[in-house]
Amino acid sequence: MPKRVSYFGIRRRSFLLQLMLLCCLLQLNAHAGQKNVWLGGAVFLLSDNDNTTKVFIDRYGFLYPQKKHGIYIPYSGFNNQKPKLDEYQIDDCCMKSDILGGDFLNSSLIKYFGYDGTHGEWEKLKQSYQYNEDANLNYLHNFFLLQEKMTKSIADEIIDKFTKSQANTLVLLIHGYNDVLPDFYSMIQKDVSANGNIKPYFIEVYWDGLTANNGNPAFKQIWGKAQFNTRFVGLRLRKMLSYLPNTYTIKVITHSLGASVANFAFFNAYNFAGKNPDNIIYTSFYSRYDTIVSKHHNVTLGMVAPAIPYTSYNTLTRNSDGYFPIRKILVCYNENDYALTKMKIFGANMLGNTSLGCNWKGSINELRQVLYMNQFDTNNYIPSNFTKHSNTRSNLEQHGYWYYMQRSGLYTAFLQRLLN
Repeated sequence: MPKRVSYFGIRRRSFLLQLMLLCCLLQLNAHAGQKNVWLGGAVFLLSDNDNTTKVFIDRYGFLYPQKKHGIYIPYSGFNNQKPKLDEYQIDDCCMKSDILGGDFLNSSLIKYFGYDGTHGEWEKLKQSYQYNEDANLNYLHNFFLLQEKMTKSIADEIIDKFTKSQANTLVLLIHGYNDVLPDFYSMIQKDVSANGNIKPYFIEVYWDGLTANNGNPAFKQIWGKAQFNTRFVGLRLRKMLSYLPNTYTIKVITHSLGASVANFAFFNAYNFAGKNPDNIIYTSFYSRYDTIVSKHHNVTLGMVAPAIPYTSYNTLTRNSDGYFPIRKILVCYNENDYALTKMKIFGANMLGNTSLGCNWKGSINELRQVLYMNQFDTNNYIPSNFTKHSNTRSNLEQHGYWYYMQRSGLYTAFLQRLLN
């Protein structure tokens, strides 16, 4: 008598076959279209104004020279073609543990400014920032030290323009993953001015969150690498902010993976992989960054669709002055956000944890418990539910910042709580 096969057994095997096929597709497409965001053209083509400083950071946490220094870093191949806003540099996205002898040398900024000996821009960069090269150090270490001076230069500009504009609040804008040149920065500036009883000065952060090059990010396997980049970008910002007066009132608005950048900018956030980030990457390169908790104590963090796990705050502690570096935390979440839920096929905990922004398995309340255990005043933890339950996908289930802005009542309330 033939063995009977249940309906559920057939469905289970069908699901496993589909899963195996999907894994094969992911592997085949892993490197097709992976690109790092090359911001050389953006530095020159994005206009400056009196109430904004634009900061451009590559995936290693290295700064591009500011526009006023007149150093244009051209497209891949280091030719002299005209700058374009959509320039990309194709390169290996992965980070390796051997920092000084390995992957940092792949930085296109390091290569361009003289590491391979074919470009004379290193002398121009030194002169522009009035850096006296230490003959006892090699080029790489001098490059790191010059980056420190560039960081201090940006901070000095912020202080000067903040004072001249008679601003009373610093507003830090940080975009997310796969967002080459966020067009919502200008919209946020208008919304902040309309909803806040403040006089703001803006810092717009442009960082290499990687890009799928108009392809499907799920098939490019760059999400985990973009997550990894956030710690280096965040630490660069932490160093820059350390030069600013501790008395500054700071409001931070992030979208998606920008939340991770913000966390690393103010405290030693918990690693996505569940490991303490104090490892060879920090000790061999960022040890010069003084990775103590930020001494700022009047920081409000507003996160729209944060693509992070609630465990990022396991390591939130007070600074040496007895203050939490972040005073208030606001979270805009959407349980139907298709990107954060991974279209509800894999779940937010898989393929890079994005659970907080979609309240996956009660992450919003889990964060409240984590903050309470860390003795953070949970009255200053304010989640906002942007979920609209429906049977069909609507704009409200999309992930882009613009879609969250369309819930005008909720979004306005979020801004007012953040700014006032």
